[in-house]
Amino acid sequence: MRLSARLLPFTLFNDREVSCTTLTIFLIIGEHDPEGVLQADITKFINISTSSVSRNCCLLGGKTQKNTNGMGLIYRERLSLNRTLIHLSLTETGKVLYEKVTLGLKC
Repeated sequence: MRLSARLLPFTLFNDREVSCTTLTIFLIIGEHDPEGVLQADITKFINISTSSVSRNCCLLGGKTQKNTNGMGLIYRERLSLNRTLIHLSLTETGKVLYEKVTLGLKC
């Protein structure tokens, strides 16, 4: 199967186009499921700005920074001991989509 045909299902998440950065962040969160990952750690994994990670996590989560509906694929939860840290994990919908995406990437 041609690579372009294999990547076609990943252009739309919940009828939205997503960037490569958004897809990468989603895959990182999925790789760390079920224990989850800290939002700050994602900046270290892929070397992008904290604001870019935050915007993409808002899009993947429940609400964007412009107060529009997010995709509902991840949970964003501030830690009670350190309110500056945000813990990320997949929702049930996110888990289903993660399985589909990773299955599609296998040769």
